[in-house]
Amino acid sequence: MGRRKSDEVRLYGPHFEKSRDCFGYKIATPDGEISRFRCRRGATKEEASEEARGALNAYKTEHCARDVRDAVADYASHLEKIGDKKETAAWVGYASKELVDRFGDDRVYSLRSRHLDRYLKSLSDRSLATQRSYWRAIVRMCDFWAIKAWTEGDIAQDLIRKRKKDGLPFPWQTANGKKQIGRGKKQLRSEAEARRYIVAALEIKDGERRAAAILPLLTGIASGELRNLTAGQIDVEGATIWINDDDQADGWTVKTAARRRVLPIPAVILPELAALVANKPAEALVFTQRSNKGGQIKGSARGKHWLLSIIRGVCEAAGVRVVTAHGLRGTYASLLVANEQRAIAEVALALGHSDKGKTAARAYVGSTKRRPSLRLID
Repeated sequence: MGRRKSDEVRLYGPHFEKSRDCFGYKIATPDGEISRFRCRRGATKEEASEEARGALNAYKTEHCARDVRDAVADYASHLEKIGDKKETAAWVGYASKELVDRFGDDRVYSLRSRHLDRYLKSLSDRSLATQRSYWRAIVRMCDFWAIKAWTEGDIAQDLIRKRKKDGLPFPWQTANGKKQIGRGKKQLRSEAEARRYIVAALEIKDGERRAAAILPLLTGIASGELRNLTAGQIDVEGATIWINDDDQADGWTVKTAARRRVLPIPAVILPELAALVANKPAEALVFTQRSNKGGQIKGSARGKHWLLSIIRGVCEAAGVRVVTAHGLRGTYASLLVANEQRAIAEVALALGHSDKGKTAARAYVGSTKRRPSLRLID
């Protein structure tokens, strides 16, 4: 006999689940669907009952109306409220962008593990370290949604269990992934390649493209930072770039406070940047879309593929390894250590890292000192 349908949303539990060592409860919808939720470990029965009743009320009022975009925004607001040090609201925005782009208008309770699987596949062009970091942010967000009873259980944990059952590890968990994780993007092979790259970049006739090609290698500026530069951040007289704006016109923000720093402008592209910001208001973007092509809006910030295509063209013209903007940023870090004997902590500050060089040493420059060769025969 099938389950009898009710005319209202009903709560069952909470009941103690030995397998998970915590209380759990169920919420049944009028159409017969059952959603299962768990309470935090260590909660008493009274606390679990209070949480379950609160979840039921939230489910009744918000379950059918809240969309994914709003649910992500609510989680970001929660992090700001509690002052979470592990991740920021801005970082959640980066991690969930592909999810919001694909499913932002869908009701959050309709999300299932298959939607998260599609989200992960959309990150395949990112480094494994980025994929893993984004996924960890999504896992924490899904846990928050499950506790709030905005989803039918914890959909991230559902995907984890499903992949484990099917013998499908995440990309960074495979044998090859474990070798690649944390290695960073490919860099130019040597200082000689870096010099050839600069020579080829200086041959570009368009000043905007020439400046965009050179900046990542000679300043270590990140792709997002470059593409969202405003005229007010360019100090032509002081020959410096101020990476300090945290609220651009399109909502772009620096990832962390450590990213706020001052970069010297290389003399070889100072005239180009001066021309790009001449007569522009401080809030105007330096690198802008010139037409309404490729889904872009004229006057908006340049897309990442615009910068990647420029760098690829320079690499091919120079006859060097083809790298990305992030690869040039890594090359910049490596050259700081190899040529200027900078300490790894200094390199971290130059890159805008807040971990005193741990990331730079692991994924950017590797060994931080030159080693003498072994001489056995004169």
